[in-house]
Amino acid sequence: MTAKILAKLVSDSSRDPLTDAIAPPPSESYAERESRLEREREAKRVSDSIDEQIDKEGKTEKSIKILLLGKMSYYVFHSILRLTKFEGQSESGEFI
Repeated sequence: MTAKILAKLVSDSSRDPLTDAIAPPPSESYAERESRLEREREAKRVSDSIDEQIDKEGKTEKSIKILLLGKMSYYVFHSILRLTKFEGQSESGEFI
């Protein structure tokens, strides 16, 4: 009996949980399937559009994004700005 339980556990652990999570329900009708596939196509289109926009912005703008967490983040941010000399910045601190 324990061999059967062990065999079931081994076979269950070899399955991919993500595949199970995104698999369509077994009782899905044709209309439900078409609706699901249309939603997936729309989500893919939106995702591709966002990726394209990110690529476009990355090529045109040179920027650095820094995430500062904690109570001192405001002061750290201003210290970084003071210590960093920006390309294209004049001596007065204005961008040219």
